Amino acid sequence: MNETAQVLNSIYHQYGNDIFKNKNKLKQLVQNLLDNKYTSMLILAIDQDVAKNVANKVKFIEDNKEIDRIVDELFTRYFWRKDAAFEVVNYFVKAKFSSIRTNVNLISKENLLFKIADNSLVKFVGKNPNVIVPEHINRIADKAFSDHDEITNVIMPKYLDSIGVAAFFNCSNLESVDIPNGVSTIEDSAFEECTNLKHIIIPTSVKSIRNYSFAYCNNLVSIEIPNGVTSIGTAAFLHCGNLISIIIPSSVNHIDDWAFYGCNKLKEMNLSSSMEYIGNQAMPSYLIKNIN
Repeated sequence: MNETAQVLNSIYHQYGNDIFKNKNKLKQLVQNLLDNKYTSMLILAIDQDVAKNVANKVKFIEDNKEIDRIVDELFTRYFWRKDAAFEVVNYFVKAKFSSIRTNVNLISKENLLFKIADNSLVKFVGKNPNVIVPEHINRIADKAFSDHDEITNVIMPKYLDSIGVAAFFNCSNLESVDIPNGVSTIEDSAFEECTNLKHIIIPTSVKSIRNYSFAYCNNLVSIEIPNGVTSIGTAAFLHCGNLISIIIPSSVNHIDDWAFYGCNKLKEMNLSSSMEYIGNQAMPSYLIKNIN
């Protein structure tokens, strides 16, 4: 099994059949883990639904009827050479049906991107703008991605439990981050000074938004805080100057000092009558009137 086949085989067996249906995530994995003459061909094939069709339609390794249909579509619709079309389809078919193998190459490439200890991502050492955190990671350590201004997008694993202190501090070009349900802790300053971050959805498993978590995220325009969060920490959204939309659920009963200080584009904030504490300069004064 050559390098290309090994990488696809490892991706499929690590992430399951659904990974072939997720174009963006699959492309990022291929780009991160494979760097040879087949990389661009695989990316193009993924864009043209080859992986998706293999996942959905090919039922066994010699399902020649369905395999030929996928090859013919590449040939007639996208003008691939027949031999190249057959080769690329065959890569995805073999990835799906070949038995799982220990892939030293995949492990070594992962080690080029991350320092990992006990399922904790200790440090990102790559230069990739699009980052997919390995599926077995359950914790992102303190400062693991801090000051990596090349990062624009991060996809996190579904079993992630916690994001450490200043984990993404000053990732100034980070635009998109997918925080999975199951994350229970987002520590202090986790996304502080991520100045290009525009939207964030806090998962329902989080109960507290910590100090300075999203401070100085100047381009943040909306935030979804789930019911179940009980407290918003000191300066959690300090100087998020473009924040215009936020919903504070009735479960929140404590908003600490400067939590929304400098968020001067916020038009309204409806606070529950069960609110127990609003700290010093927690928000622009004109917002405090909206208490149910």
